[in-house]
Formats: sequence, structure tokens, C-alpha cells
Amino acid sequence: MPTAAPADRGLSAFALLDAAGYRAALGEDVLGPEDDGGVPSSPAGHVSTTRVGTTTTDTMLSITLSSLDTAQAAQQVFAAQTRGNPPPSVAAGLGDKAVQSNGVVTVLKGAQVLVVKASPGAAAQKRLDDIKIHGGDPTAAYAALLGKAQTLAPGLVAHLTGQASPAPRLALPAGGVDPCIRQDVIAKLYPKAPPTVTYQPSEVPPATQCSIQFPGGIVAIQVVSDQQLSSALVPTTAAKQLAADRATHQGVAMRAPSVILAQAPGPGGVQDLAPMNGFSAANPEPDVETQIGRCLFRLSLPGSHHFTPGGDAYDYDAHYLESIIAGYLDSRARGIRLEKCATADEIAAQLRDLDALRNSGQMTPLTAALAAIAAALLAFP
Repeated sequence: MPTAAPADRGLSAFALLDAAGYRAALGEDVLGPEDDGGVPSSPAGHVSTTRVGTTTTDTMLSITLSSLDTAQAAQQVFAAQTRGNPPPSVAAGLGDKAVQSNGVVTVLKGAQVLVVKASPGAAAQKRLDDIKIHGGDPTAAYAALLGKAQTLAPGLVAHLTGQASPAPRLALPAGGVDPCIRQDVIAKLYPKAPPTVTYQPSEVPPATQCSIQFPGGIVAIQVVSDQQLSSALVPTTAAKQLAADRATHQGVAMRAPSVILAQAPGPGGVQDLAPMNGFSAANPEPDVETQIGRCLFRLSLPGSHHFTPGGDAYDYDAHYLESIIAGYLDSRARGIRLEKCATADEIAAQLRDLDALRNSGQMTPLTAALAAIAAALLAFP
């Protein structure tokens, strides 16, 4: 997988943010920008993302730049992203063509598609809710917030190159860790049902995300380092983020009327993975998180309802998943090194803790399967 070099700045959403220009355009102090890097996209090309926030209006702005292999492919992506009922309105003077709708500006230029999206942050959303609660109409305030996307877009478009991405590229941000295991390694290890490995724009930026597609469902792997978290829109650490995520899962689990897959023991359906520094949760989706040195790892099954406890090996269930993932643990096959996260001794200690957990019999098959993926990511050959 080619890695994006400084010469590929034309493919970077982060590089579109001219420091003086975007601050002046937004008219207030800003948070960030947060560089979320770039990953290979489908159809062929590269997608890069960055985020910036405003301090007064608490507007969150996400900027996504898709660079396709041809201008025709970019036109198809632009058409797919701008379908709507009612159709979006034309945004004149931006790129080859542009439209805007409900806080989203989409611009086509050459082989690139730029999307700028504005949304309220937590404080802004509370202000809008308070207006409504007290009998007011938040429409004007909401429209002003969404208008920040239109305000920001012209300055970004001025830096668009329109260039194509001739090959799939991975552009890790500073401190970023590659979470994917190579496709050729997986295909050789599991010829009966080779899973497919793909990079994806992260659902929880600034983490880098990899998806492993099994016949029964998808395992999503997200990795983020302390270095990335320190420069996030809301700076934090892996330890603080782990604690916050645990609390969120406990709150969701307490409110959930039913649990998908196996109910994890512990308060609110959240199981601490002692002695590992992490937890397993069943709601809102099966999820394992653990801190490894200076990095946070999250492994989840988004929408994979075919993975259910019980059944024989190679059925589309948790046992099937565990039987495949066990190969990672046994062979120590992996496509990344974790020197950015921890020392070899720290990783070895984490592996011993994980093996003790798996051998204790206290983990559900699903948790054990997800934990095996964590072990594969940890293991040195």
C-alpha cells in the first residue's frame, strides 16, 4: 500500500486549511484543526478528512476530500452524493459545479469532490434545545450555524487542485497507527473463507479504522494514539477516552430494553477486562476497548447481527469468528508494528494478561473472539 508523501498535499483535506484564511472566514477563534489523515477509497482513489471547531458558536465543521482516479469517476461520486428530495440548491462560483443543502456544501473540481459539513457541537445543541424548551423558535439560530459551511467553503476551494489519485494511498496523520493486517496474509491463512480487509474513513476520528469482512459480519478495528488525541478538537488521552467510553456504554446499557448477542456481566452490561486495562460491552453494539501503552484500541461488530453465541465452528456465529481469529493468535500474523504505542515488554505483558483472561473461562465466546483480534494486533512475530 503506497504511503502518501509531502508531494501529495493536493490529496489532503488538512492542507486545504490556510491558517489565516479559514480563521478570518469563520470570524471567531477556532479549535483544531484536527488532521484525521487519509485512506484508500472505493471506487479507486483516496479520501482525506479533517475537522475544525469554533469557540463562540460551537460549530463543528468536517471537511472530506475525495480524490478519484479519473474526472469521470469524480462526477459519478458527486452525482451520488448530491441526490436529494428536494434537490440541493446551486452554490455558484465554486469549482466546476457545486451545490448546498442543510449545512452541507459539495463541490466538484476535476477528479476531486470536496464536502464541507457544519453541525452543532454539544454546547450549541443545548442552546438550540433551550430555545425550543422555552417556547422560542431555534430555526434562525440553527440556520446561522449551518451557514458556517458556506462561509468556509470558498477558501477551501481556492486551494483545490482537482488532481487525480493514481493509486490507493494511506496517509497516516502524525502519531497515527496502521490498524490493518495485510490482505495477502489473511488469504493464505484462511483459504476456506478469506475475509476482506479494507480501510475506511473513521467513525470515531481521529482514530484510524480498518474493517475485516467475514462471511458472517464485519469486525471494525480503530486505533488512536496519545499523540493524535493530544491534538484532537477536544484534547484528551487514551486513558481518559477509555474511561469516558466505558461510562457511555454503561449509560446506554442501563437504558437498553434488550441486548444483542450475549449479555456481558457487570454493571450496565459492561465487563471490565482485568487485569487488562479495558472493558467489553454489549450495547449499543458488541464492543471491546483496551488501552495498550500510549494507544487506545476499539474492536466492534457494527450491525453484525449474524454473529450469535452458540453453534459449531465455521457457522456464522461467535464461535466461527473465534475459530478464524484464533489463527492470528497462534501464528502471530500481523501487518503492523506498534512501537508508537508500547515497548515490546509492555506488549508481552498485555498478551500474558489476555491469555489469562481467555483461559479463565469467564469471557463470552464473542468477547473471546474480539480479544483474540486484540492479541493479533499486539503480537510480535
